[in-house]
Amino acid sequence: MAARDGNQENQGIVTIVDLLNDDDIRSYITSEMDDYTNRWFLRLAEWLIKHKHTRTPRKKFKCLERDFHGGGSPTSALLNKMKVDQPQATVGQLKKCAKKNQRMDVMEVLQTNNDDVLISDLLVDDGIIAQIYDCLDERVVGAPDWSSFASYFGYTFEVIEKFRGARTTPGLFSPTMALLRILWHENQNLSIQHIITWARDAGRNDIGNRLEAFTTSILANRNNQRPESGNNTQADPLVDANFGYTINVPATEIRPVQCQDTALSGQDANDGAVRSPPTESTDIPDVNSQDERNEPRGNPDGVDEELARDVAANLHVNDGCESNDLPPGVSGINEDGEPELT
Repeated sequence: MAARDGNQENQGIVTIVDLLNDDDIRSYITSEMDDYTNRWFLRLAEWLIKHKHTRTPRKKFKCLERDFHGGGSPTSALLNKMKVDQPQATVGQLKKCAKKNQRMDVMEVLQTNNDDVLISDLLVDDGIIAQIYDCLDERVVGAPDWSSFASYFGYTFEVIEKFRGARTTPGLFSPTMALLRILWHENQNLSIQHIITWARDAGRNDIGNRLEAFTTSILANRNNQRPESGNNTQADPLVDANFGYTINVPATEIRPVQCQDTALSGQDANDGAVRSPPTESTDIPDVNSQDERNEPRGNPDGVDEELARDVAANLHVNDGCESNDLPPGVSGINEDGEPELT
């Protein structure tokens, strides 16, 4: 199966994959082309072969006839029954049957196989067996079909009727869908413009117009889904601190984030209001300010402070009575044990 080109959308190509993915257009095409009288599906296949848009051999498209009639194969039912009932039946016997019934087309298919090859082994070869099905399942006026082969190998009318029942209900399978599947398997990049061109040439402008409208719709949807050019992404990526990966965030997506931590944001837990956090004062204190914390500085009375400290160190209290041996300039001792200066 061919791989799909990833750059197709940029080239503006609508392919068979797009057609098959759309239920409406797929149903429309199959309903318009599943016409056994005009065989539009075969005409399209022949046109694609002629213009070399497909390399699939012409004989492979013969299965489309069988698909129109339901897709089941009485010939397949016959040969698989023989594999069980007559496991020793050979290709040589099948050739004799074809010669007797003057089915030279079957003889031509079997000519590359040796006569001693078992029919059960022949069933493994998909290419050969599919050609035999195509030859015998198709009803050709005046030519013996699969039922004549069944009689040759000894099957009764009752069993032959069971083989006939292998055909499913006519119309259950779509030959147009079978054709599209073949094309899809061969080349998923096949442009539906080829089908439009065929439709114009075949006089099916209704199909051509519908496919052109579908093409326009697909291309319009692709253009709408393309990202806008000019998407502004910050040059400096953000790095996740927890996981360590880098994230490129478009500048248009960056929004200020308000702190939700009440300890940091100053949010009052009671009223839910957000207040600015307290800030530390940067004011320089005024040394000339006279407030209650400032104490008198210097020694305005000229007291010998060293002497006062010595007195304070030598003072003692006897029975709660202070000593009267005080030096000049010291009037007493306060509650903190310090001298009171006069």
